[in-house]
Amino acid sequence: MNDFRTLKLLDRLEGVFRSMKIDYPVLRSILGMKLTLDERRVPTILNDGKKREGNQFIRSLWIYVLFSLLLLLFMWGDSYIYQMTFIFSIIIFFLMTTMISDFSTVLLDVRDKVTLHTKPIDKRTINAAKIIHITIYMLFIVGALTIIPLIVGLVNQGIIFFLLFLLQLIFIALGIIMVTALAHMLVLQFFDGEKLKDIINYVQILMTVGMVIGTQLVARSFEFINLDIVMQPHWWQFLLPPFWYSAWFEVVLNGSSTPFYVTLAGLGLIMPVLSMLLYVKFISSFERNMEKLLNSSQSKKKNRNLWYVWMGRIWNRNKESKQLFHFALTMMKNEREFKLKVYPPMIFSVFIPFLFILNQLQFGSLADVRDSKYFVTFYGSLVFMSTVAQMLLSSEKYKGAWIYGILPISDRRNVTKAAIKAAYVQLYLPIFLLIGIGYSFLFPIHVLVQFLTLGLASFLYTVVSYYVINGKQLPFTQPFGVTQQDGTFKSILLFIFAVILGVIHYAVLHLPFGVLLYSILLLIANIVIWVKFFSKDFVKV
Repeated sequence: MNDFRTLKLLDRLEGVFRSMKIDYPVLRSILGMKLTLDERRVPTILNDGKKREGNQFIRSLWIYVLFSLLLLLFMWGDSYIYQMTFIFSIIIFFLMTTMISDFSTVLLDVRDKVTLHTKPIDKRTINAAKIIHITIYMLFIVGALTIIPLIVGLVNQGIIFFLLFLLQLIFIALGIIMVTALAHMLVLQFFDGEKLKDIINYVQILMTVGMVIGTQLVARSFEFINLDIVMQPHWWQFLLPPFWYSAWFEVVLNGSSTPFYVTLAGLGLIMPVLSMLLYVKFISSFERNMEKLLNSSQSKKKNRNLWYVWMGRIWNRNKESKQLFHFALTMMKNEREFKLKVYPPMIFSVFIPFLFILNQLQFGSLADVRDSKYFVTFYGSLVFMSTVAQMLLSSEKYKGAWIYGILPISDRRNVTKAAIKAAYVQLYLPIFLLIGIGYSFLFPIHVLVQFLTLGLASFLYTVVSYYVINGKQLPFTQPFGVTQQDGTFKSILLFIFAVILGVIHYAVLHLPFGVLLYSILLLIANIVIWVKFFSKDFVKV
């Protein structure tokens, strides 16, 4: 087992852990084991089958460094409440998204119950190991996301700014972990069985929705008046964490001593500490309630969903394709980790088109939007499908992929075809319909005709996403893992592809019969890509 640098740094806090009655040598061994497993686990999910050394999560941090360049736009000037609110909003957005999609599964991991709780190890030490394991990765993300802004802030704003920024980042990282843990604690306290697993998904969806609404409220807290940025105080700003942390800069660096800023700064100190105290107080009941996740009190009522039966008939021409289609639907419906990773971005993608329109309403009226071509913003919803394509390869029961080899499947390509169609029907069509209903109130009814073009573009995007990210690998054949370098880079390329599709649609709106021609081209592209993608056999399982 490697002696990680992270653990060597942690050794300096050994006295702190001992004062908290934590068995530090055991804690160190558990963390060493978890970090070693993280290194060994990731290479098995690489899509190209190549073996790579080291922790692929660490290697993927460059993408956060790239995003950190956005923060530099707000690093100049002394309007700290405005600048730092936007910086902290972006940081919290990234951290919260990562926490929900990647680390909730670590927080709810019950494998320790089998491997560690059967040993004479204090539960306090096991719980500390779990939180520190997540904190290590969150701090890596925070470091990658803020290393450049911190250096720029030190040079541009001085040492006090740097220290304040660093302190607030630590509070934010710990606060996000604690709040996520407390939300799951609450759910585990009141629900159990299969309903519990569904409720966890709903809570994460609500957190995602709350994050989107919070981001919009932050953007609407500031106004441009005579080339100055002015903040209008409102009561609901006390509910938004970015204001808590940015108020510190206003109080310390600008000397603002109004009750409004002092109260906000006080919340930035009190809330993380309070959440940590609550977590420590209820951690034992949290661990006890996590045993509910081990229960498999499944009341297997086979309710046939008529919608999916109908979709199965429309999308498939023979019995084998229909069976594989329903197999893929069942896999996606029953895979808890799949839903944990896919549902939050799925909900977010519903809001993306409306956020563009909402921003436009700041500069015009609803009538202006109604007469505009802003309906092309529905292409923003496509980005989510690259995440689905990536997750479609993974399964908690990936070792059962051997069934592809023994079942009498006439053509294994049908497995992937069915999975792509099932993912599109189960995950994208609801988004498609929700946006369509919303647009029917915002735009003239004839705009809904454009959704035929979007339908063709979205299915093309789904197929291309699966091909670019997964190649010819069969679905549900790999274990879940942390974000990987290749997947992130390919997701960026697919994001650019979605933008190109939207720009073309916007351009052809200005041409006679442009939309009709574009639709025909998309139909041809769908057929060509579908045929080319499935022209050769797939790799063996």
